[in-house]
Amino acid sequence: MLTELISTCDSSAQKITIGRRGTHGSEVVVFDLSYLIKVYGAGIAILMVKRPQDETAYPAVTTQSESSLTWVISDVDTTYKGSGECEIFWYVDDALAKSVIYPLIVMRDIGETTEKPPDAFQTWVDHLTELGAETLKNAQDAADSAEAAKESETNAKASEDNAKESENAAAESEKSADADALKAEGFAVGEQDGEPVASGSPYYQNNAKHYAYVAQQGAEESGFAWFDVNDQNGEMYVTITPNLAEDVSFLVNESVGTLEVTYG
Repeated sequence: MLTELISTCDSSAQKITIGRRGTHGSEVVVFDLSYLIKVYGAGIAILMVKRPQDETAYPAVTTQSESSLTWVISDVDTTYKGSGECEIFWYVDDALAKSVIYPLIVMRDIGETTEKPPDAFQTWVDHLTELGAETLKNAQDAADSAEAAKESETNAKASEDNAKESENAAAESEKSADADALKAEGFAVGEQDGEPVASGSPYYQNNAKHYAYVAQQGAEESGFAWFDVNDQNGEMYVTITPNLAEDVSFLVNESVGTLEVTYG
């Protein structure tokens, strides 16, 4: 597996070759985030990728550590051969900074072209959904453990035959409950005792609040639409974000009585 270390402070962005068309899981690119952290402070990195032949960029599936961003190249990223681009979006609270734009190269292969390319944005959303589900499960497990510890404490205090043993068990149960409660808070919102965790903590950028924020940023960048029904007159309304409004159209197929939506 090939690993490339790319520095985000390069004034002339180096060309990145991410494999042949259709390759999956065999190439890894690691971006050095230390320059962005030094200039703008700690933040959340989103790698936006524009594939060859695509007109819009999508957020790639990446993993962020304290000072690096790792991108394992998938067949979504190598759908087309040719030249593309990528750029790091660096979010610090309400501020957004961007890295240099890196040229991407996908080499040709001798296979057939994919008839229907993978949905790049949906792949990223599925990834966040899996991470979010895992984080919520960990939080629920921690909460269940804390509840079990408190129940154990209650049972221990109820034992009148051995007061000293009951007192010790209660103290241990309370300590365990506090630790589990902190763990649950960390996985849920990235805080403990109401304070943000440090960057080296296992809950830093690995919590439900963080993934919800990242998903919101991706949705706003790519655009979305939603429907609503007026309960008084029975009419249905659709609202579309401005960056998608010109690409989405609706048509009533009177022969079959269906509403058809087209994009692009």
